[in-house]
Amino acid sequence: MASGNTLSISERKRIMNEHGQWIFATPVSNVLITNSVNGEFRVNRVLFINKEKLPRIRKRLKMPKRFSDMHIMEKDVLNSAQTVAIMFQNGRLEDVEEKCLKTIENELAILSLSQLGYTARSFVANPSIILNPKIDKQTWLLIESEGGINRLQGRSKLYGNYENLELNKNWQNWQKDFFFYRLLKVLNKEHEIVEESWRKELERAAILVGQSLGSPVVSQSFLWNMIALELLLTANGSKLLEILPERLEAFLGWIGFWDLDAFETRIREVYRKRNDLVHEGKLEQITIEDVIFTDNLLLNLFTNLMHNLKIFNSKKAVIKFSDKVKAERLLGIRPKVRPRSLKFIRQAQNRAITEFQNF
Repeated sequence: MASGNTLSISERKRIMNEHGQWIFATPVSNVLITNSVNGEFRVNRVLFINKEKLPRIRKRLKMPKRFSDMHIMEKDVLNSAQTVAIMFQNGRLEDVEEKCLKTIENELAILSLSQLGYTARSFVANPSIILNPKIDKQTWLLIESEGGINRLQGRSKLYGNYENLELNKNWQNWQKDFFFYRLLKVLNKEHEIVEESWRKELERAAILVGQSLGSPVVSQSFLWNMIALELLLTANGSKLLEILPERLEAFLGWIGFWDLDAFETRIREVYRKRNDLVHEGKLEQITIEDVIFTDNLLLNLFTNLMHNLKIFNSKKAVIKFSDKVKAERLLGIRPKVRPRSLKFIRQAQNRAITEFQNF
């Protein structure tokens, strides 16, 4: 039997096995939903809401209790962060918890993807269902051990993501010009022309890049970016060392920077580093410059894919497009395959130059 507020093992097991229609709510850190997006933003299955708006839309969310009637614990959960994630799920309570937590984590990663090109890596936020993510501080001393002058220098550095992803007017205007809003429509199955298998691959790539942006570990960010590039551009069994430069050249080879900035050489180099990391554990080779370079490739790739969905509505279509561009180049004929709507965004060392260069 239960004593006070403590449930017995059998009672807890019975509760966790109950089936029903559930509203799952969890506070989210490092995300601010402003009035510019009407105080709420839906990615796919998850609705992110400013906590100040929650009481006003209680009926729409089908919450059975008024906020004034909630227990202190219930209020504490909903008030412990400025943003609350809401999701609806049917099923057994224990399964619902696991399903909802995983779905919200993935959709937070997709939301994080909206920062690609929008903000510098050093200012990227890490939206999380963990409240108050840990910020670490490292300190050290440099002490001169020899010489006529005794010198000492103290230094320190903060580790961790402490910025907020603020969905405001600037964020909204950026997304309208680039790829994120278009991508959400694909993920929400609003474009019938997009093949389902391609939609799932775009979703997996979006989650990977979002997780890359949120990771403080350079080698992990780099690896997630490389996997996303391979997922978007290659099929199983491809010889990636040759295929990746060819596929990216099809999208970006028309720009003057392709040769000027030695894109093909750099793509081959980051792929070699990817192999050395995966097969030999060579972490020390990966630099923040490698991550930023792959960020720029992904920014341009997502932008061009989403702005040309009628052409790139499947993985097969992407590969076919690349093969046709390659054939034109080998035959030395006047290019006709690349659509005039292709765009290029050049990214400086740690910021994006946001003006489009059109084909």
